[in-house]
Amino acid sequence: SRGFHPHLTLGRVKGKRNLKSLLTRMESLTFESPLVQVSQFNLMSSVLRASGSTYSILKTFPFQHVETADH
Repeated sequence: SRGFHPHLTLGRVKGKRNLKSLLTRMESLTFESPLVQVSQFNLMSSVLRASGSTYSILKTFPFQHVETADH
């Protein structure tokens, strides 16, 4: 059993032909969310197999710490 790692999937791209459609849809999205602290962004790959999905990190993008008025 593998541990749970909270994440947010913004979209899934299967080939370049779906990329334009995804970007167009993302440009029109609006949403509100609670304030959360994010330290890095991971670009992930998932491979679906009969035994379940296998996930791997392709690249990690660490964020710099920024002081805000609230913190």
